[in-house]
Amino acid sequence: MNKTGCIVAAVLAAAIAGPAHAAESVKIGVIYPLTGNAASAGQSAKDAVNLGAEIINTAHPELKNLPLGATAGLPNLGGAKIRARRSRSSGQSAGRSAANVAA
Repeated sequence: MNKTGCIVAAVLAAAIAGPAHAAESVKIGVIYPLTGNAASAGQSAKDAVNLGAEIINTAHPELKNLPLGATAGLPNLGGAKIRARRSRSSGQSAGRSAANVAA
């Protein structure tokens, strides 16, 4: 998945999430292959998700043309912040490895 796809996925997941109070955060699960043959792609995906969350969670008035860029948090959810729940994968076939959950 490329960087744009990760950002779009994060925004869509946040947009369809159920109601949240301002103090709550929207948790999005992501899996990164940080070791093995796909480690470089996993690092790129991790960077893209972190950038997308940072853009959404922090107000950037200079990004007013980017959806959710100029405001802090998710406006329809009372300013709730996005929080990525990460999981690591070895980037190998499912028969040889399992995902390791990292909080």
